[in-house]
Amino acid sequence: MDNDKECYTEQRKKKAGAVLKSYFHLHHRPSTASSPPEPLVGPYYNLIVVPFYLGGANPLHFQGQHIYQDLIDNAYKWMIHMYSVQVAGNLAQCCYKALVDSGSKYIYGPRALIYAINRQILNREVPLGGVTLLEADEFENFNQLPGVLFTFGDGGHVFDMQPEDYICPDEDTPGRFSTVFRPMVFPDGEPHFVLGFPWLRRYHTIFDFGQRRIGFALALA
Repeated sequence: MDNDKECYTEQRKKKAGAVLKSYFHLHHRPSTASSPPEPLVGPYYNLIVVPFYLGGANPLHFQGQHIYQDLIDNAYKWMIHMYSVQVAGNLAQCCYKALVDSGSKYIYGPRALIYAINRQILNREVPLGGVTLLEADEFENFNQLPGVLFTFGDGGHVFDMQPEDYICPDEDTPGRFSTVFRPMVFPDGEPHFVLGFPWLRRYHTIFDFGQRRIGFALALA
């Protein structure tokens, strides 16, 4: 385990018999006490606490109620249906699958759609493949960039990601910042999205084994 991270487990047992509830949840928000000085772009700096709870959900870690999405039938991974993605009023009914993956660093997707997302975010031409870097003036005004809106299942609920959620320091280019939307090649499988750490930082996520579903609620620090 990394020295700069702590992992907590919390077991909540039923009163009759020591039966663990069949779900767990992750909380990837940083501790506000360790937040760096401005400008702060998302919770990418000083990520101290990464709690992992078995059998319960800490209400101090999320706002409102969880919105649940059913898993895709016969899926052996945490895969759900993505209905649409929208940036700056441009809507794409993509009808892709989306894998919710705590082991992925970014948000990945088919190259053409990731290209369109990054292009609409910055309102300029961007690389068709690879990393989309921000120019100095774009980073200076990053809070004016548009939100990226996702819907799943039947499209009945909108989940947004704001600039502070999707802009991060680029690990390969010191002093530069990039978006977390990255293209992925699928040589042997069906193209899909991968919702990694940036998504889990934004949304408190419950993985419900018993009812084969995933729940999202806005995460609190």
